[in-house]
Amino acid sequence: MKINNATAVEKIKAIFGKDHVSNALKFITGSTDLESIERYSSERIQSFNNRSVDKHTLKFKGKNFVFFTKQAKPGVLGVEFKRAKGAYEQGVAPDVMHLDPMLILKGAAGESFVINFNDLPQNEVRGIISALGLALGKLHGSGYTHNDLIVENNINIPDEPQYVLNGQHIFWDGKTVNFIDFGKTSFGYAAKPLGANGERLEERRLVLEGLLLKLRNLRNCPGQPQPLIPPDLYFLPAQSWPLPLIIPVLKVGKFWHFVKVPLLA
Repeated sequence: MKINNATAVEKIKAIFGKDHVSNALKFITGSTDLESIERYSSERIQSFNNRSVDKHTLKFKGKNFVFFTKQAKPGVLGVEFKRAKGAYEQGVAPDVMHLDPMLILKGAAGESFVINFNDLPQNEVRGIISALGLALGKLHGSGYTHNDLIVENNINIPDEPQYVLNGQHIFWDGKTVNFIDFGKTSFGYAAKPLGANGERLEERRLVLEGLLLKLRNLRNCPGQPQPLIPPDLYFLPAQSWPLPLIIPVLKVGKFWHFVKVPLLA
């Protein structure tokens, strides 16, 4: 649905309400000048359990701004807002604003992780993997477990990993990785935040498993030079094990993580 100028202004007012439209517009564009709205379009991208998510594109002073709104019953999205804002403050998520019963989320920059690693230069793949490890370490180190970074693998092939990365919730902008959609995120700060918290260890293991699958597919691509060794993520085969063993080592600040994941040849 595309709307031009005057109608677009009225639509924006209707979405956010006359008492909040100035704050919402300033959050999205940095300005409160409603008359600078040139064009507006929106689409419903998700609807579930009395919640809805819409994508909006606003042309403002010649520039396009993409943002999302999530709506639910009053009082429902407060916890998600705190989780998303906490991730933003760690530098691993876009900014978010809470206008109950709505969240306004700035669009994540860059490309989602549905991208095919085979289409990218090897150095960029190294950078993506390092950035993902750093972002996940920051998120976990601040006490958050995202809980929606992996999905079940629908490809029913023997010995394939059970889980793959949920690429729609992971974005790469060429320098950093950002996460979106914190509806399932949990919080539980441990004395050793990068240590023995079960949820975070399990999420780390599953994310690494998804990465390994992408790297294995890349490894099997004849056009790519071998081996692919990212700077902060090392794969050390242990020949004494029945199956080759991969030991990913993630360096996040002064902390190192060792997670053993079987690599099926």
